[in-house]
Amino acid sequence: MPEPRVSIHHHYQLELKLVHTLDPPHNERTFEAWFFFPASLGMDEPSFRKEVFYEELISYVRFQTPRMSLAQLCTEESAPFAWLARNKARLTSGSASQADFARALRELRLGAAVFRAAIRDHARFCAAELASTPPPGVVNRHVEASKRFLVDCHAALDRFRALRLSYLEARTPPEIGAALDALDDFLSVQAIEGWFSEIETYGARSGATADLVTHLRDAIVSETDYRASAGHPPAPSDDPALNERYVARVNALKKWVLAVLHLRVQSSRRTERVQDALFGIAAAVAMAVAVSLQLLALWTVGTPANPQVGATTLLSFVGLTVGGYILKDRLKDRLKVWFQTGIPYWLYDRRQELRVEAGGGSVGSVEETVRLLRAAEVVPMVMRLRDAGEEPLFAEQRAADDVIHYRRKLRLDADRARAQAHEMTAVDEILRLNVTRWLRRMDDPARALLRLDAQGHISIVTATKVYRVTMIVAHGEPERRYAKYAVVLTRDGIERIEPLGAL
Repeated sequence: MPEPRVSIHHHYQLELKLVHTLDPPHNERTFEAWFFFPASLGMDEPSFRKEVFYEELISYVRFQTPRMSLAQLCTEESAPFAWLARNKARLTSGSASQADFARALRELRLGAAVFRAAIRDHARFCAAELASTPPPGVVNRHVEASKRFLVDCHAALDRFRALRLSYLEARTPPEIGAALDALDDFLSVQAIEGWFSEIETYGARSGATADLVTHLRDAIVSETDYRASAGHPPAPSDDPALNERYVARVNALKKWVLAVLHLRVQSSRRTERVQDALFGIAAAVAMAVAVSLQLLALWTVGTPANPQVGATTLLSFVGLTVGGYILKDRLKDRLKVWFQTGIPYWLYDRRQELRVEAGGGSVGSVEETVRLLRAAEVVPMVMRLRDAGEEPLFAEQRAADDVIHYRRKLRLDADRARAQAHEMTAVDEILRLNVTRWLRRMDDPARALLRLDAQGHISIVTATKVYRVTMIVAHGEPERRYAKYAVVLTRDGIERIEPLGAL
């Protein structure tokens, strides 16, 4: 199982990505994360609520895009566009079923997702390989590979457009025609963005890259002209309104295409009924105490039947009654907290059934639990990793940390998943956690410092004031693996993430 990828999605969102292959027998995978907060951040019991934690957590499960080169997308019989070519006669004859149309739309979107992944993977690979200063021979090999990839891009676009034209010339159902038009726009945008990315990678270099950059620029100009002739939204320009519509269109197309990979979730809350029952018990116990105090007041003091009763009797009765009411409220709140924290992990806070978008039964489930702990309640393995590399001087401060423990269990029926989506070989879990609430008590992100320069003059320099939240993640079946990270924060959000070791 690959290591989780921990990254910054944006300044206020932490992202964790896990990849699970569809290989039995390990169909149950458990992921855990411990967040150690310094006491100064105030992530303690009065402010922590699991409902808020889940509101700040965005999670989804999707099939990993099938890895297929653009050359394979054009030539292999198993490629998504090949199915559309083979079944064009049936889809345009008027005898196709709704299941045929659903399959056609799925194959179109899957082909577009494969095209997008191939473009992005190539651009990222080139950027990573050429990030430093490799020898000229290495650069030349990448340039030649990128030239071949550019040819493959054109071939894939030409194949799709020939397929689109053949459908439009026949009696194409409206839903298929609209999908073909939308995907022509989507593929064009993905190609242009990929070519711009490569220009950024190669553009600052000289020599063999100059010819490649020229080819990439020509390709962008040609594709931009094609978009105008096909009636697609214009490329980014100086008009903010047009750019706004362009971005909205691209985002909508991206969500529509990639939805073919997402597993639909159907939520259920297994612990709600148990929690409601426990909260009912808490209310009943508190009410019983209050009623008992009122009975005690009646039996020992009596009932103040009129204003002429003695002051002692009246004050005693009122004191016991009001005290019982106050005690009832406090007792009920404390019992609710005690029951809520004492609900066992196996009950889970919420459960989500996973279903393939095309329909069919459940292919798995996700169960989640989150708890607020003290450092002393954390399992020893995690605490050993937490203390590793830390200064012994601050052990007492670390012992005062507030700890949020998040546990997520994925159960996946790999055979059933492959039966409903045979092209898929892996599943991605993506978790995005908003950290805005972590920043509430932070000071200004910059601090002025005084220093003497070489001439003895006083100057002011600034230093960033950061806070460190230690995160430990655990994954792997059957052998657990642990990794430690520092999430470095300022009041402006996440500055960086530092890997700190593993066990």
